Amino acid sequence: MLARVDLILACARTRFGEGQRDRIAALAGAESDWPGIVRAARDHGVAPLLHRALERVCPRALPDGARAELRACFQASRYRSAAMIRELLRVTSMLEDHGIPALAFKGPALAARVYCDAALRQPTDLDILVHEQAFRASQDLLLRNGYGHGQAGDSRASGYARDSDHAVLMIPPEGSVAIDLHRKLMPSSFVGSLDVERIWRRHEWLDLCGTRVRCLRAEDELVYLCVHGSKSWWHRLSWVCDVAETLESHRHLDWEDVTSVARSARASRMLWLGVLLAHEILSAPVPDEVLSTARMDRSIRALATRVSIGILPGAWTRHDDLARVRFHLALADGPRERVRHLFHLARRYAQPNELDRAAIALPRALHPLYYGVRALRLTTRYASRLTHPLTSQSPKSPLAPPGVSRRRW
Repeated sequence: MLARVDLILACARTRFGEGQRDRIAALAGAESDWPGIVRAARDHGVAPLLHRALERVCPRALPDGARAELRACFQASRYRSAAMIRELLRVTSMLEDHGIPALAFKGPALAARVYCDAALRQPTDLDILVHEQAFRASQDLLLRNGYGHGQAGDSRASGYARDSDHAVLMIPPEGSVAIDLHRKLMPSSFVGSLDVERIWRRHEWLDLCGTRVRCLRAEDELVYLCVHGSKSWWHRLSWVCDVAETLESHRHLDWEDVTSVARSARASRMLWLGVLLAHEILSAPVPDEVLSTARMDRSIRALATRVSIGILPGAWTRHDDLARVRFHLALADGPRERVRHLFHLARRYAQPNELDRAAIALPRALHPLYYGVRALRLTTRYASRLTHPLTSQSPKSPLAPPGVSRRRW
């Protein structure tokens, strides 16, 4: 199991340091569980990176089946990345032609900037930012052109309504590429909030297939990637790769500016955690003084260790609400931010959703009673967890040393 983890981590980068090729060859030569390797790499969004590394270093070390599957993953990534670029250019051009500035982040814009080959970043969906005052007009424009509203996730997965005050999901007429249309980069309930107006004032331009597209300034992008990864528990290795490749591609970042952006976003601890993970897991280049600052906080070091231990599949239950809240509170910049986060969460959890309405049918005049139904459902749900704790125990982490189980946090 540990050899599998080491091989994936050794290959999850676009550049190899001294001795890295020999290490990859040695790990690949000793590997036997290739189906597990391919499955884990695909689940963590690093299958294209794994394919490229093994093809360059030791293609004959792979069984024919595993090599063919990785090649298919890479070709699918290339095909989907090209489709996403076409859709991104279509949407941004449509918005810009109607006087609505549109800024692309993550997705193909990030892949083109820091991975050099868009196919190396396994694609998911498109993220486009527009000004707050143009948010409604942007939706209307897309709706008039055949796009429809979608659901980014089923709220039944976590028991509460999706927090979507920062973005809406738009589906194109073909239904091939989902678009997250943003007016803010993060939901109000989260512990970090980047200044959108500052981002618009500082944004840069990217040449994407001969077309200029607005994108994030490198310093803003690094902070955002650290906040995004922290919001999602860093449960995908690809998010650590995004930070590592950003650090690798922008070795002359203005770190004074980076720390200023993080401080104003109340996301300093998330920045230090993301930078520490990128350095310790993927050997990303980080200035010594930045590493020293990140390591000064003992709780950040502890969180980095826990995330490193739990980075591959089976390490934790992503829909464990209480563990997620504890993780986010541990990353909040001070007591005031923790209180603000708890207030937003309380308001968010109290909002009835379709499960509450499905539990009992009430006439419209009695809909306020659904707040009581929700309170009863949540109380029953968490009481059952406390009464039967064994049912929610987490499996041992594949990265944990022998005899060490991952704790729920």
